[in-house]
Amino acid sequence: MSMSMRVNAKRKARGFSLIEVLIALLLLSIGLIAMAAMQTRSIQMNHSAYIASQASYLAYDMADRMRANRQAALAGQYNADFGCQMPGGNSVAAEDIRDWLTAICGPNAETPGLLPQQGAITGGRIVQRADDMIEIEVAWFDGRASGEGGEQVRSFLIEVQI
Repeated sequence: MSMSMRVNAKRKARGFSLIEVLIALLLLSIGLIAMAAMQTRSIQMNHSAYIASQASYLAYDMADRMRANRQAALAGQYNADFGCQMPGGNSVAAEDIRDWLTAICGPNAETPGLLPQQGAITGGRIVQRADDMIEIEVAWFDGRASGEGGEQVRSFLIEVQI
């Protein structure tokens, strides 16, 4: 091969490596953006799981309170659909319910509880069924959830025997 042919071959291939670098940079940046999006989604789902575990804790906390005050629980003193409305009274059951709802909803509008809320969505419900089983439900607002009709409410329900 002559010297002039080698020089011409080098001139033709001169810009080729720059294009390779640009394509590699483009692919790398797309990969990094995708990785950042996955990390953001992971953090969001981790927070949703944390809130669900808080709801589970609160439901079982009320079951333990009812077991500690079994006679009042069996007498129906814990039964009602509370939402976030604090009950009146000075009984142990009323105190338990107020403490429980304060943990769920917060003591006032400025200080939130453990669960996210929006309007009257957040709250707790306790129902004693005819078969002596008690349903304890905790509901909260989850902006990432999308149920029937576009509702963004999640709930945790347990059935316990006192």
